[in-house]
Amino acid sequence: LECFQFAYRHCNNPAPRNNGRYCTGKRAIYRSCNVMNDNSPAKAFRQEQCEARNGYQSDAKGVKTFVEWVPKYAGVLLGDVCKLTCRAKGTGYYVVFSPKVTDGTECRPYSNSVCVRGRCIRTGCDGIIGSKLQYDKCGVCGGDNSSCTKVMGTFNKKR
Repeated sequence: LECFQFAYRHCNNPAPRNNGRYCTGKRAIYRSCNVMNDNSPAKAFRQEQCEARNGYQSDAKGVKTFVEWVPKYAGVLLGDVCKLTCRAKGTGYYVVFSPKVTDGTECRPYSNSVCVRGRCIRTGCDGIIGSKLQYDKCGVCGGDNSSCTKVMGTFNKKR
């Protein structure tokens, strides 16, 4: 997602009194806008957040080494997918740099979910929060299963 909007209401103007009801409805709303399309850069948003940490680091002996950070996906618990966990490229060493990734970051690669204030929220296949669109059996977002092409024949493997 390129754009993410968030609104929160405090329900304090006017403050509830005289046994009045506290404001009803959602206290926080969020939505995606300017959704990235298939022509967008291939680099993942989470990857950019890890790469921003690239730089020289000193070991215990004071030797400086350039460390390149990449997202850590394997072994990350479901409840931790919205933390910024990065791995030093070419090693198993990893660091949780932040308890929350930037809002709008995919929870996992190729998922229909994004992180919002540290929580994983489902989206439609169009990347829009609250959308119910799904991929059809032909792989078309919001499709009606009518665009598939049946291929028949025999495949012979050359030796």
